[in-house]
Amino acid sequence: MALRSPTYLAGAFLLLAIPFLLYFNIAVRVDAGAALYRFDQLTGAGSQARAAGHGERALTLLRREGESAESLSPLMLRVADAQLARKRHARAAELLREALATEALQALSPRARAEHEDKLARALILSGDIESAAAIYASFLELAGDDAARGGGEDPQAISAYFAE
Repeated sequence: MALRSPTYLAGAFLLLAIPFLLYFNIAVRVDAGAALYRFDQLTGAGSQARAAGHGERALTLLRREGESAESLSPLMLRVADAQLARKRHARAAELLREALATEALQALSPRARAEHEDKLARALILSGDIESAAAIYASFLELAGDDAARGGGEDPQAISAYFAE
């Protein structure tokens, strides 16, 4: 049996690789489950900037399938984190604002909600909307109360002490 030329082997490889690549790209663009799976895989691997597009695609496809904003709010928060990693601060702020407005996230603990609001304020600052960010931080100072002036409260577990930080 004679050895095959490298050109022949490269052609055989391409003959197998091209249909796979076409199927993969079509599946990720048309199937919400595939886009969400790819988003999860990339974020799990620490490639949030690369995952942002797949997360946006999953959100779009899930909305087309009739998913409510309530059920999509946890995914919106994760996609917002990916958009922040991609340095698309305006889009991240939109997603955070939309997710925080849902009833599903009203059940978050005050600390978790404050962390998301802080992330929103930072995204707003980086996107150029200083007034909205200042309003968020002003509400933080209002919630901190006297603990902000003292540099911390007597109870470090109190929510006012958290806002004072």
